[in-house]
Amino acid sequence: MKQVRRPGENSAPLHTGSQSRAERVAEGLRRSIRAGEYKTGGKLPAEVRLVDQFGVSRTVIREALAVLRADGLLVSRRGSGAFVCEAKARALDFTTVDPQNISSILEMLELRMAVEVETAAFAALRRTAAQEVAMMEANETLRAVIARGEPSNDADYGFHHAVALGSGNPRFAAFLEAMGVEGLPRKAVRGPGSELLPDLQTLLAEHDAIIAAIMNGDPDGARQAMRTHLLWSQKRYRTLMLSHAGAPAPSAEASADEDRSRATPGR
Repeated sequence: MKQVRRPGENSAPLHTGSQSRAERVAEGLRRSIRAGEYKTGGKLPAEVRLVDQFGVSRTVIREALAVLRADGLLVSRRGSGAFVCEAKARALDFTTVDPQNISSILEMLELRMAVEVETAAFAALRRTAAQEVAMMEANETLRAVIARGEPSNDADYGFHHAVALGSGNPRFAAFLEAMGVEGLPRKAVRGPGSELLPDLQTLLAEHDAIIAAIMNGDPDGARQAMRTHLLWSQKRYRTLMLSHAGAPAPSAEASADEDRSRATPGR
């Protein structure tokens, strides 16, 4: 007999980890909504059914539904239940990176490249002397954190945010703030090797090149330096994820082919 799968059964199991149980339930429902298992305008199962489906308490289910309402994915109607919102009403999620999915990480880096390459170019044209100092100080903060062997995600974000502020367009900085440090792929990739010193020293050199082009008032050079930085970031994350999975690193030819396929159009 063919087994009938209920909506939500393709959700990730509620394993133990850093996420709360409510967050894991919310993510399971979010996946089902994106997969079309719960249609736009459709009603989610009653709380008691979700309790049975996810094996958690009703309080956890209510917390998860609150998360999805805050994300703009659901709307609650008194006496009727929770319904999936129209797509146009849904909030964009720049913060979720699946650390088990290489594509998820590379997608985030492509999004950053589309924004940050031009951000660096504008910074080369518009930055103030004070903003130049802020960029240099942010990179020196990152350098000191790396030298102490401490997690460097926040300091890395601080450098990119300083460049965005130097663009003279507050929306570039607002984009990074919406994404937040949790949206940086390196924040999602944890475990052995996620803070490899040689890679971080290379990252610092790339930041130095970005600062130099900006301070020289060279928008084309700033574009190229930021693009080079983010392309190498793609390679670093790909290699790190494959090493975590126990797979061999891609060959130089394969890496080059993939980089060409992911290169910014028209560049």
